[in-house]
Amino acid sequence: MVRASDSSTEAASRLGLACLGLALAFTGACTDEGDWTPGPPLGVGGTTYDERCPPNMLFVPEASFETGLSGGREDEQPAGEASVGPFCIGRTEVTHQMYARCVHDGACPQPHTLPAFDPDSWYRKCLWGYVRDGLQEDPWSEGSRQDNPVNCVSSEHAQAYCAWAEVRLPTDAEWEYAARGDDGRIYPWGDDESPNNRASWFFNPAVTVDVGSTPRGMSPFGMMDMAGNVQEWTADGHLRGGGWDHCDPVDLHATVRKSIPLDYDSPMTGFRCAADATAGGEPVDPNPGGCVPGFCPANQTCDESCRCKFVTCDAVCCGPGEVCANGACCQPDCTDRICGADPECGVPCGACTGGTCSATGQCEGGPCPAGMEQVTAGSFLMGLQDGWANERPVHEVQVESFCMDRTEATVADFAACVQAGACIAPVADGGWWEWSINYLKDDRQDHPMNTLELVQAEAYCSWAGKRLPTEEEWEYAARGPDSLSFPWGQDPPWGRACVDRSTGTCPVGTHIAGLSPFGLLDMVGNANEWTASPYCLYTNPGCDDPRRVQRGGNWLDSDTFSLRITKRRAYEVEGWSVNKGVRCAL
Repeated sequence: MVRASDSSTEAASRLGLACLGLALAFTGACTDEGDWTPGPPLGVGGTTYDERCPPNMLFVPEASFETGLSGGREDEQPAGEASVGPFCIGRTEVTHQMYARCVHDGACPQPHTLPAFDPDSWYRKCLWGYVRDGLQEDPWSEGSRQDNPVNCVSSEHAQAYCAWAEVRLPTDAEWEYAARGDDGRIYPWGDDESPNNRASWFFNPAVTVDVGSTPRGMSPFGMMDMAGNVQEWTADGHLRGGGWDHCDPVDLHATVRKSIPLDYDSPMTGFRCAADATAGGEPVDPNPGGCVPGFCPANQTCDESCRCKFVTCDAVCCGPGEVCANGACCQPDCTDRICGADPECGVPCGACTGGTCSATGQCEGGPCPAGMEQVTAGSFLMGLQDGWANERPVHEVQVESFCMDRTEATVADFAACVQAGACIAPVADGGWWEWSINYLKDDRQDHPMNTLELVQAEAYCSWAGKRLPTEEEWEYAARGPDSLSFPWGQDPPWGRACVDRSTGTCPVGTHIAGLSPFGLLDMVGNANEWTASPYCLYTNPGCDDPRRVQRGGNWLDSDTFSLRITKRRAYEVEGWSVNKGVRCAL
């Protein structure tokens, strides 16, 4: 077995690949040593938490526990007793980068992939080919994807990798105990049936994400992604943990065991390895309450209370919409104020570009109508070089001065348009999704309209004497001349935007900490927003694509990469969904 204390470079380069910061130079199929160059650390497995375990693994103590779920589905029954441990198990699923080293050494077969992008095949989401060949046509690309879990692997692939790393696959009992501990919880995080902010699931996003992207779904022993991302093979031949395209929370139960032929592979199949624990060493508490040393997102640090990690507090620590003021969580109150400082927390309530902010927080003498902010003329760098293919290349854009709604159009706003006969009433009964549709719900009059087709969005803006913004105007209004990653800067969106929710949208304008450089709110989260721009690649402007671009992310998005300002979403102009809204320009 590979040990953290081994002096062998070869041993360390296997299971502890992330610790060495090795990265693929994705220029070919990795057939010789010249394809391998040093790269930045992955941020996963960079700390050995227990000397009893190999790198990138955490210790699980010996225990007897109840397996299965009484009253659950057939594959969760019968409930019984099992004994495990002590053992070690991967903190994360095995990534493409980790698996690629095994392929390079000739010990692992290459995962299932397509020779070229095929939009009609389910296997188009087998990512090995994109990672290996560095293709630029991956429509789900989040960069190199080397930190995504390897997918489209069979049990044979998984066993080959673990054997090469001198470890093994976990048994069913080991996997289940590592995922749920000894308190009988249903999910790794507890019994709360909402995985939205705890797992990569429900096509959110449309394929896998970097391992460890949902720390709030951590298991009792500190393991990540034991629900969602990819299903994981065990030594008993089952798949555990659910995957990114499961839309039923039951599929993410830690007790589910899917019996699948061992040669099966799909865009949802992956694995993590386990090992027998050795004597000696002291376990280190990974603090599964939320903040793990060595596993904080960028620009954050961990402290004992998990508070004030950056300018505002993380949503894990503070409630939605709260900010960190003087070392404590504070709920801003901008009621009846559209500019100046909030009297409770001292955060800005909005801008007053071209006008004067009165003592009562009102914008006087500005160039824009009430409820709008001026976006002054300027230039910015549009796009993201490390983003998806449709966000490249980065290019400079000049924008003329215009006015833009401070918030998304609300249910009350749109209802007034319907009552005036200028707008067509949107869908109000969406079957299973009905609970999340805002229209006609008395308690959501101040929430964004969220089921609008393009024609309805255009009709609303026309009735209001306005228009849809272009996507150039939208992006500039959201990020300003400094081309910020988010409206507020570079920090992640938790606590600054209405995202990662299982209960629907938020009242518009409640996330004051998410204010943009021009005083606009909810430019990230709540509802996607229609623009007037056809969906054209930046290399092919002026195309005749009938689809239109939506911007801004929505309440269902749960990973930082999907919420950046530069993300472009192409939507058909017809057809509703619970995340389509509108903000007008003038």
